[in-house]
Amino acid sequence: IEEAIKAMSENLEKNTEDFGAMLNESEIHTVKTGQLVKGVILGLDDREIRVDLGSNLTGIISASEVSDDSSLKITDAFKIGDEIEAIVIKTNDQEGTANLSKRQADNRANKSRIAEAFENGTILEGKVTEIAKNKEGVAKGLIFAALSTKFFIPASQTGIPKGEDISKLLGTTQKVKITELGAPGKRAVASISVVLKEERNAEIEAFWNTLQVGQVFEGTVKSITDYGVFVNIGPVDGMVHKSELSWQRFR
Repeated sequence: IEEAIKAMSENLEKNTEDFGAMLNESEIHTVKTGQLVKGVILGLDDREIRVDLGSNLTGIISASEVSDDSSLKITDAFKIGDEIEAIVIKTNDQEGTANLSKRQADNRANKSRIAEAFENGTILEGKVTEIAKNKEGVAKGLIFAALSTKFFIPASQTGIPKGEDISKLLGTTQKVKITELGAPGKRAVASISVVLKEERNAEIEAFWNTLQVGQVFEGTVKSITDYGVFVNIGPVDGMVHKSELSWQRFR
């Protein structure tokens, strides 16, 4: 009887462990709306991407949920076997499928990267893609693309003097710093001027650190006064007093 009880206890314990392992495995592969999941691409075409999420669960990413870039061609950007991350937007337990959004996953990751770049004062490099205009059709700034996100650059922060045409920056690659994260639903604000000013200040500091008496410069005359001339010699202007312009008398 003791041997029978022992055998039954061992068997019951084993079955309990097996059931617990199956339950844990089931919980691991259960997905919920809003969850970030990772899987391997099983198949794709121009309409959707099919992703293996494990435990006979297939994720489907429709073309509209792949990217914010409407010109992106799925079959060019991805291939079978690629690992991909996406957000669950809907589940169908009966069919064993889940509708996913890579676009939302990218946006979530980008928001984190944008916030980090703002906090750290990181310089971003990207391209000016559009001219932002007001209701009257007057240019009020630029739309700048970086980190798979579009930023707004006010006209005053483009580095272009007031009154000049900012559209000449369209299509150019620029460096910016994020100055405002923006309210929900609005674009973050960036500035080209801030980066240009920092670069100029660094150039001026380096100039003064290496400047020595006796150095010879070739520069361009920027203005003329009664007491001498101002000459640009790189990041700064130098003043040449009229007494240092010539050994001869002159007007």
